[in-house]
Amino acid sequence: MINRFFRFYKSFINFIYGYFVFISAKSKKLIKIKPVLNDFNLSAKFDPHYLYQGTWIAEKLNQTKPIKHYDFGSDIRLISSLCHHHKIIFNDIFLPNLSIDELTEVKNDLYNLSYADNTLESISCLHVLEHVGLGRYGDQLNLDGHILAIKELKRVLKKNGNLFISTPVGKSCIYFNAHRVFSYDEFLELFSDLELVSFEYLSDNPRGIEKKYLKSEISNNVYGCGFFWFRK
Repeated sequence: MINRFFRFYKSFINFIYGYFVFISAKSKKLIKIKPVLNDFNLSAKFDPHYLYQGTWIAEKLNQTKPIKHYDFGSDIRLISSLCHHHKIIFNDIFLPNLSIDELTEVKNDLYNLSYADNTLESISCLHVLEHVGLGRYGDQLNLDGHILAIKELKRVLKKNGNLFISTPVGKSCIYFNAHRVFSYDEFLELFSDLELVSFEYLSDNPRGIEKKYLKSEISNNVYGCGFFWFRK
């Protein structure tokens, strides 16, 4: 909270100073006020969960080299970059209607996917399951929405197919209506019928993706991020 107040304060001072510098320069271009007061920082800002999950899924797809890869609801900015190296079928309840080679969009509901059983060889669902059922993105409210979605992902996954998932891990909690945080054991139990090929994670204060871990360290996180690679 203190850091956020400091950034706002510095942004506000920077805005006032910068505005008077610009108007005193007597520019011929029209200047209108449109304050943005939350971006002042002393270093580059980024969301480590979303940045590192991009490097993680790119590495895994490069390793597994699927003929087609099916994504369900992940960040479209990430998915649209992957399609330059893989044929991607992007599925969501709302579609961005992009025109990009090797990217196909399919309207789909994680509660009831339109694909037949055991048909998809490669699936990702990145930073999505923690939201399903909370209504934040216009989806149907359901306390067990994530469980229904997981059952559907497992249903359509082909035998020997790969399922890549990222989600917040740490102390189990629902932060309504933002997201859920799963404990490591709780999340693994939801996939007990699949093989865990690998697990990697980010801590609350990430220095990068960690491949060696203690479960006790993960359970102490408030909002870490787990990267799970499952195989059917």
